[in-house]
Amino acid sequence: MTEFDKILTPEYLDWHAKLSGLPSVLTDKIRSKLYKRYKKQTGNEPWQLTEVHESKQSEVINSKPEKGPITFEVRPDPELIIKSVLEHFPYLKF
Repeated sequence: MTEFDKILTPEYLDWHAKLSGLPSVLTDKIRSKLYKRYKKQTGNEPWQLTEVHESKQSEVINSKPEKGPITFEVRPDPELIIKSVLEHFPYLKF
């Protein structure tokens, strides 16, 4: 029997994969089937995160462009100012 007459059986390939640390033939088939099903169901590659893309799209849709900082006018309450000053500086007298 010559080298060309040898047939690589699945058992031999599994044994060789265990020795060399490579995935077995069965593992490759399972990964291939899972990849095809995932791509068919989602339309995305497995390394693409669909949740991230959807959340970014919803943020863009729901967000309104800001024109600038929000400002508002507050009228000072004299009684509140005096009360606050007296709390922090009790030695002052009005």
